[in-house]
Amino acid sequence: MAHCSAKLDEVSRNCILEEAIRREERTMRLNTEFTVSDPRKMPIVPEKPNYTTPASQPTEQQLQAAHDKLVTLTNFKHTEHLPSQVYALPATGNMEYGFFSSKQLMERDNMFQHNKGHCDVTKYAASYTAMTGVTPFHNTHGAGGAAATKKK
Repeated sequence: MAHCSAKLDEVSRNCILEEAIRREERTMRLNTEFTVSDPRKMPIVPEKPNYTTPASQPTEQQLQAAHDKLVTLTNFKHTEHLPSQVYALPATGNMEYGFFSSKQLMERDNMFQHNKGHCDVTKYAASYTAMTGVTPFHNTHGAGGAAATKKK
């Protein structure tokens, strides 16, 4: 437009600019529909560290209303349910496997389950911890090891 500006007067340039702005405004559209896919991943911007308003604590009703609004906006409604409780039929091919079964097909293998054994030392440590509230290895006198036993 810089090379054409010598040929056009001020009124013509303003008309061209006005037409370009009108054309641009026709294509602009304000988005008013907002959804949040997962509220746990929502970016939270905290207040400034020195900004405090102790008098403005929300009530339980306001908190519940905010939670209900968040639940209606998210896809996060059925996270605690099994897929068979959410859907009437399997939605994908992979959901077909085990969708209609109510119990596990294989029992759990206890090969790698090693429960805590109780020998005299572990029984003593458990009773000591229950009585005193700290483990028998708790250091109460500062640094341990060679630094604690060094004579002055």
